[in-house]
Amino acid sequence: MIYCSAEAAMLTPEEVERLDQLPDAAFTVAPEVECALIDSHGGMHVGLAQSQDHTFDDQTHWWLRWADAGLRAWSHEAICPAERGQEMCQLPSDHVGEHHWF
Repeated sequence: MIYCSAEAAMLTPEEVERLDQLPDAAFTVAPEVECALIDSHGGMHVGLAQSQDHTFDDQTHWWLRWADAGLRAWSHEAICPAERGQEMCQLPSDHVGEHHWF
């Protein structure tokens, strides 16, 4: 599958710091977020900026959604429940198009 070729969204230093300092942060935040949807998708781009792993079944995901025109929005949808063997889809539950397997 070919993933979205749009330019990555750049996070501000303040956004990176805030996401890195969240309680139970799952990883170190990169200064840019790439769209994880399929190439030529419709609507806004979407990428995971951070996750908080509070407990086994309690997670908060920080998705950045953006448009080429500059519109940006944060959302907290759950991860898509689709699985393929040992792989899980790494997109929000309301994603369009094919799954992004990891």
